[in-house]
Formats: sequence, structure tokens, C-alpha cells
Amino acid sequence: MEVLYLLLLASVPLVSADFANEPLSNVQLKKYVEEDKNTYDCVIFVNDRHNESDLGKDNIMSKIVEVLKVIGNKVNNIEAKAGIYASKEFEGKAFVNIYFSTFSAAKSGKKKILLVVGPMKSAPKDAPWAPSHLKALNAVLGAFYGLYVPLQYREAHPDQAAKYATLGLHAGNDTDLDWVVKHALGIEKGRVIARDLCGADPERITPTEFVKYTKFVLNNYTDITIDSEAITNESYPMITMVQRASIALPRFNGSVMKLEYIGKKPVNTQKATSSASLYLLGLGNTYDTGGADLKVSGAMVGMSRKKCGAAAIVGLMITASELKAPVNLHGRLAVVRNNLGMRSFTVDTIVKVNSGKRIRIGNTAADGRMILADLLFHAKNEALKDSNPDKHIFTVATLTTHVIRCYKYIAGIMDNGPAALANTAEELQKAGDKVADLGEISVVRKEDYDFNLNTLETEDLLQSNNAADDGTNRGHQIPMAFMVQASGLSEHGLNAAKENQLKYTHLDVSGSAGLIDTVPTASPLSMMTMKAAEEKAFVKLKKYDETSDGNLVDTVVYVDEALPTASVQILPELQQAFMDIAKIFAPTGRLNSDVADARSIYEAAQKALTMAYKAGAKHILLVIGNMKNAPTNYKEDPWAEPKYRNLQALLGALYALYVPLEIRECCPERVSKYEKLYVAMAFGSTGGKAQQDGDLDWAVKYATAIEEGRWVARDICGSDSERMSTENILYYLNNDTDLQPLIKEQVPVAEDQYPLMAAVDRGNKGVTRHEGRVVKMEFGEMSAKKVLILVGKGITFDTGGYDLKVSGGMVGMHRDKCGAAAIVGFMKTAKKLDTKDLLIRAKLAFVRNALSARAYTVDEIITSRAGKRIRIGNTDAEGRMVMTDLVAEAKEEALGKFKEKDVQIITAATLTGHVVRCYKWITGAMENGPSKNANFLKELRRAGDQTSDMLEISAIRKEDYDANLTPLETEDYLQCNNAGSVSTPRGHQFPAAFMIQASGLDAHGIDSEKPIKFAHLDVAGSAGLIDTVPTAAPMTMLANHYLIPKTPATN
Repeated sequence: MEVLYLLLLASVPLVSADFANEPLSNVQLKKYVEEDKNTYDCVIFVNDRHNESDLGKDNIMSKIVEVLKVIGNKVNNIEAKAGIYASKEFEGKAFVNIYFSTFSAAKSGKKKILLVVGPMKSAPKDAPWAPSHLKALNAVLGAFYGLYVPLQYREAHPDQAAKYATLGLHAGNDTDLDWVVKHALGIEKGRVIARDLCGADPERITPTEFVKYTKFVLNNYTDITIDSEAITNESYPMITMVQRASIALPRFNGSVMKLEYIGKKPVNTQKATSSASLYLLGLGNTYDTGGADLKVSGAMVGMSRKKCGAAAIVGLMITASELKAPVNLHGRLAVVRNNLGMRSFTVDTIVKVNSGKRIRIGNTAADGRMILADLLFHAKNEALKDSNPDKHIFTVATLTTHVIRCYKYIAGIMDNGPAALANTAEELQKAGDKVADLGEISVVRKEDYDFNLNTLETEDLLQSNNAADDGTNRGHQIPMAFMVQASGLSEHGLNAAKENQLKYTHLDVSGSAGLIDTVPTASPLSMMTMKAAEEKAFVKLKKYDETSDGNLVDTVVYVDEALPTASVQILPELQQAFMDIAKIFAPTGRLNSDVADARSIYEAAQKALTMAYKAGAKHILLVIGNMKNAPTNYKEDPWAEPKYRNLQALLGALYALYVPLEIRECCPERVSKYEKLYVAMAFGSTGGKAQQDGDLDWAVKYATAIEEGRWVARDICGSDSERMSTENILYYLNNDTDLQPLIKEQVPVAEDQYPLMAAVDRGNKGVTRHEGRVVKMEFGEMSAKKVLILVGKGITFDTGGYDLKVSGGMVGMHRDKCGAAAIVGFMKTAKKLDTKDLLIRAKLAFVRNALSARAYTVDEIITSRAGKRIRIGNTDAEGRMVMTDLVAEAKEEALGKFKEKDVQIITAATLTGHVVRCYKWITGAMENGPSKNANFLKELRRAGDQTSDMLEISAIRKEDYDANLTPLETEDYLQCNNAGSVSTPRGHQFPAAFMIQASGLDAHGIDSEKPIKFAHLDVAGSAGLIDTVPTAAPMTMLANHYLIPKTPATN
């Protein structure tokens, strides 16, 4: 029989493509811009049934345009030949409706498509897919699915390899289209290759062709390495059994492919690692005959899709590379074919595997679990040696028909104990819900492990029973239990020592990957991508709810002027919290004294929360008292307004709970000081219960957004000069899901653009990680009437240069980047709050002031961007140098593209020791005439008073401008004297005057026809000295002033 079988296989013509001319699938997408309005021949409008009754068949295009105008989308005068309305009701799993309605519409045959995503107003606001960027992402992914052209069709018809020429995307103003385009392209480029490998027939993608095609595709990805390992009985005893029948046929020769993607991690630091190490094990059975247990009666149809798990992992590697994901991926793919022949393995065979277990074969059609168990054994050993504390093993396979019986087109997700403890399956399910790649959670229980045990002494485990899995109770859970047992992973569950526990999750994608009559979906690629792309929130804060949180609280912190007495009535819903739970009193002191201010509340909460977490508290209830002696004239004492008192208590508490970046990276057990912070008010505020609830909701909202920004600012400001070198700062910014879309430029310091900054950067040439960069960020709409331009000093370390800091003067100089860090934090908070009617631009100078043979020296004369000739007087006055050219650039923008707008320029820097002498821990602020006439600093000071981010105003006077003048004709200004700022009279004021003069802003004062407002914030003391946690000043005052809407004070 084997001879006949081999002859039949040998007679099949060998299908092998010339990969040098392979027609790769076309994947392209771009944002709609007004200039492209005439390039499209079709508009697909994706929306719910909003205004659908107005859409008649005869004039659908004009009606689409009308609806676009109604919803505020600025797509004007589109001359398109066709319009398609893709509409679905939002019932049940509505995100699938978005996805598949777009998929159907994309099959229109049109080549130049504009995809317009409507507001979908009937979408539930709390649905995981409801954010505008996820609606748009689902619409695009659905369109891509409809536009996919199968590999074999592309090869047979190269002239029809693409269904479209252009795909544009437009959505409402609240949609982050840059994020959508980036993630849609990244996901689809991976999905195309996964579909190619998964969907091609078993002769086009044999085991050897699978390897060949994968190598061809990955040749374009230099950050992915690929290797193949021969299958031997010593390394893979069970895989060897499965592939035995294919030995005589070279094209069916199996192998284990090893793919590695190492997400770029911060350089020159041993402790900083990527976010996780994921071991991805894929079943790549290119065809499953069932072997000796032959699949009969039509059951072999669709068995070419048994390789879809391995195919999805190849695609996931590509997506990770496209998105530059900060994660380490270790792919292990068993690419084989389960043939029928005289060499086939049979039931009743007993095989001893690498874990030492003896396995009796019960069903040769249950080959998938055998293949994965061998891979799992090796992944287990690799993971145990991996020093990364965050590691996880996944198996991905089209393993059972039973999962289709249970969940149809939805993946089955199963965790072992450590993975369940980490909520992996739940997180994957939530991630899949966001992108129409759905999962259902199954629990692997005792029954599943017991099923694989055998009563005979001759073996330890039974591989399977002799029935089909879909006719077996718990037919998709049992295989995972077998893989855990056969690989020895059962010794690394919750019963193992913590350092030896390994998280393992199995995904059975038999239904979700796509059955034979559908285009392969590439599941679970999208789900796993969104899991990895999921933003990790720093802040875990919520309003206390007795019904859901009462039994969780382990510690109560009470913030008030005095302890509650017997005569004080605590609100009934908080009575239980004050019973048998640890309590800490946080006294503010009397709030009506001469010295009381917002910090009285802030610091009380901070100290109390420090005590709480050091005592081991994890679920902390912060109760804010009445503070009955607080001032009631809120115009005079704006910090005393109840909602701001709440905000101060929360911000102080959250400050205490910050964990430095380097601790989070080196010590996973210390990554968080708490599990949840709850907040409640013990007494009604002046407005009563309704007002109290409103005050608290307000405070929770803004405290959360501000603290998310402050974490970022502290991370950048407080981390040492190698952990946050220039290169590592860029890495950090580009891997924050909020910040990355805001980055418009990140370029080297060009001497012709920024000559003063380039002089400071000269000493870094040749040291890549420290070479300077200018980072430009932007948030808001160009249509906004107000423009805020923030310039930040980001000196990653300040040696002083040739004016070397000696006698201990260099201590703490890694914090010379805190001004720029605070601006980055402010940008994140603005993004979180989705601030309207304000365009924010940030210009950040990330440079190291190094001492080297290339470093700039005193007495050099350098012409600034504004054309002013500057004599260098002190190389340790580099801060004003790196900011001045950026101020000049901001001035040019104020006079040019923003000439009709209300522009405010602000510099933020840890600039002088002098300001610390004058004001200690308080920001020193200065402004020019136009800014002063607008009362800017007075208003900003009020905002700081409300948020414990204090400010003192210093005036820039004639003496400060005169200090920068020089009697020589060779230069226009002296950059600095040769003394330290601390010993120089007016040592923090004259640097602000220098920046005004050297940037050319002095021509735009109150006497100018074109005045420009400018203010300088010196945060050398307020940002936090070396022995304190960085404060993120002046971020909080700026957030309060610009990002929090103001309402009239109650009194």
C-alpha cells in the first residue's frame, strides 16, 4: 500500500514559485487630505443607521456628502463616481458588524476608494470597541479583509494581484488617524502573509514551501531572524513519529522553524528590557490525513488549514516589526505533514518523551497535541533560563473540531494557573473584542488532567481516546491538559516556587482562523497585537462604591484638619469602611492660618499614603473630610474650593504611590505599590450631596489625567543619564501609545537650523546614544484660535563642559532634563483629556553637555538662528543655548503661520541654581511686556496655587538686558559671565533676558506692531532635587491653566 501511496504522491506535479518574482500582496492606506479629493472613484461611508432614511438609491453619493457635512467631517467637493453606504444595527457584537459591513462594501470593484467612518452614535459608550480610533480601525481591517487577493490567484494572474490602487481614510476630528493608519498597516501586512500560508492548498504550501516562502517574506525584515532545525528523535520524539510517513518525499520533509524578533530596547543599560518575552509555539501541519486513523467520509476537507496556527505566528512577527513593538518574540513552528503510509505511527505505540513521561498513542489523528507538547518542552526550558521577569508561553493551533462545536467562529482561550492569576485569557478576550478577533474563555479543570491518566503501569499518559474530539466531552480542554502534562509544564504551575512558575496560554483557533469556505482571518493575530499594544495605565483610581468595593478595602486614610469625633456624622455608606480596618489619619493642620495653602492638603495625603504602602496596604480608601476651617472666599484662596481640595488630596496620594522607572524594570515584584486607590468624601460639601458627587467625579477625572502625565515626566526626569540617554528617551516616547502619534519630528541637531544648540552637542559626536535630537510634538487642531508653544530644556547630563562642575557640583545633573520632561508629561495629559480649542506645539532639545575634545569652549563667537553674534562666556550656561534657537523658531511661527492667532511662547528649564537660592522649591517665572499686559503669569500663579505647583514672579528689568551686552564690535551679546549663577546678582533673571535678545524676540515687545507673548519658567528647585522624587513641575500648573475648563468660583 505504501508503494502505491508514494507513487500517487510522486505523480502530483511539484508546485514551487519563483520567489524572486513573487507578486506580494498590495497593502496601502493613507489619511485623507483635501488635495486628494479628486483622486477617488468611490466613497464607502461606514456608519450605523443614523440618517439612513435620507439615503435614496438614486442619489446615494450626494446624500453621503450631506451626512458628512452634518457630522462635521470636512470632506468637501468629492467628485466620486460611486458611493456605498455600509450600515449595520448595533445589536450584540456590534464591532463585527462594523468589520464585515466594510468587508462587503470593499468588494465593489472600484480601485480608488475613500473609506469614511461615521460617528456611529448608537454605539454603546462603554463597549471596548467604542473609542473613535477603534471604530475606524475595525472599518479599515474589514476593508482590507475584503480586498485581500489569495496567494495562488496572485501567482496565476499577476495583472490582477491587487483589487485596489488607492485606499484613503477619513473620520471625525476626534479620531487619531495617525494611530489608525499605523496599526492598520502593521496588522494587515502580517495578516496577508498569514493568509497566504494558511489558505494555500497543501501542494502549494508543503512543509518545505512553508519554510521557503517564510524566509522569502522575512528577508525584508532585518529585525527578525530565522533558522530551521531538523527533526530528530532525540529532540522531538513525538514530532518524529508524526512525520515518519513523509520521510521518502523531500517536499514533505518537516522541520522546526525558529523565528526571533527582539524589540529594540534601551541601550547601555543592563536593567532595561523590553516589556515581555513571549514564546509563540505554532502548529504547522500542512495537511492532516489523520494518519492510520484516516479521516473518512469527507472529514479530510479543509485539513490544509491545520497550518494556520503557525501561519498566524509568522504574521505576528511581521506585525511586531512593522509596529516596532517593544517585546521579545520567540517563535517555534513545527512544519510537518501527517501522512498515511507504512511508516505511519499507529495507536497503542508507547513513546518516551523528553520530560521523561511515557505516552501511549490513542488516536493518530490527535497529532497536533503531540507536536505542540514537544515544542512546549523546549520552550519551557528556554523560558526558565530567560532573565526577563515577564515571560509567557503561548500555543496557537487549529487543534480541535470541538472548539467549533462550542464557539463556532470564535477562538477558545485557556490558561494554566499562573496565566489565569495574571488574567491573561480575560485580557486577550478584551483585546480581541476591540478588533473583531473574538475569544471565549474555557477553564482547564481537574477532569481534563484526569482524562489523560492511565491505569496501566506501562505508560504515564494516554495521548487521546479513540473517538473524534467533537464527540468527546470537554474535547478542546483535554488536549491542553495533555500538553501541560507531557511537556513537564505541570511542575511549573501555582504549586511551584514563584521564581519557577511559568505562564502558559493555549489558543485553539480551529473556527476563528477561517473554515475552508472562507478567506483565512489570521486569527489570533489581531487579538494578540491589541493585547501587546494595550496601554498600561499608571493610575488605578476610582470613586468608592460600597456595594462593589466595601470588602476589598484593607486600609482607610482620613484627610482632614482633625479626627472625626462622636458628634460628627460620617456618611452612612462609609460607616463600614471605618469598622475593623486599619486607619491612618492625615492631619492637614488648620487651613485658615497665614501659612496654609494647597500643599497643606497635598502633603498630608502624601505622607499618609507613604505610611500606608510601607505598612503593606494594597486596597486603600482615601476619605476626604470636611475641612471646616478652610477659607470660603475662593476668589482670594482658589485652592480652598471643595473640588480643588479633593484634587490636592488625590494628587498628593498619587505622588506617594509613584514607582521609579528603573525600579519597575529591575524588580517586577515592586512594579506597583498598590492594587487600587479608592476615594470618597466623608461629608457633604457646601452644595450638598449632588454637588459633592460632582466635585469628586471632577477630581478623579483630572487627577487621573494629570498623574498619567506626571508619571511620564518623572520617568524621563528622574532616570539616570544612561537609562535616559537621548537615544533611550526617543525609544521611550515612541513606545508610549499616547505620545507616539503626537511626535512630528525627531531629528539630529542641524547646525544651520540650531547653531547654538549644535555647539553644545559637538562634544557628543561619535557617541550615538548621546548625540542630540530635536523632538517636536503637536496636539490640537490648526483651526484653534489659541496656540501654545512650549520650549523645553532636555540636557540629559550636564558636566559643565570645559567649565567643568567640580567639588561635587555635578551631583544631580541628570535632572537637567526635567523641563523638557514636564512638557512631555503635559502633552500626555492633553491627549488624555482630548483638549479642544487649543493648538499645543512642543519643541524639545535633548542634548548632553559633554566634556570632550570636540566640546565648545569659552570665547567662541557663534551666530544664532536669529542672526545675533554670541560670544560664549561660560560653557556651563548651556541651557539658554539649547533653547534660544527653538525660541527663535517659535517666534518665526508666531509671525508666519500663526500670525492671526493668539500665541503664547513658554520655556521650561532647570536653568539656574540662583532660583533655588531665591525660592527654594518654588518655580521662578519671568515674562516679557506683551505677556505681562495679558496678566499671563498672574493667572498661571493662580493655577499653581490651586494645584500645589507654586510659582513666584520675578520681573525682567533693564539691568538684566544690560548684563548681556558687550563693548566689543565682534559680538552682539555675551552668553554669560564666568561666574556661577548663584554668586551672580539677578542670576535667574538675566538668562531670560538673554533668550529674548539672542532669539530676536526683543523686537516684538510692547513697543512693536507685532508683539509676541513670552514667559520663562525656571524649575531648578521646584522640579525636585536629587534627594526627592521628581515633582513634574511646572506640568500641573500648566495643566490646570490650559487643560481644565474654568467655572466661576462659588464664593
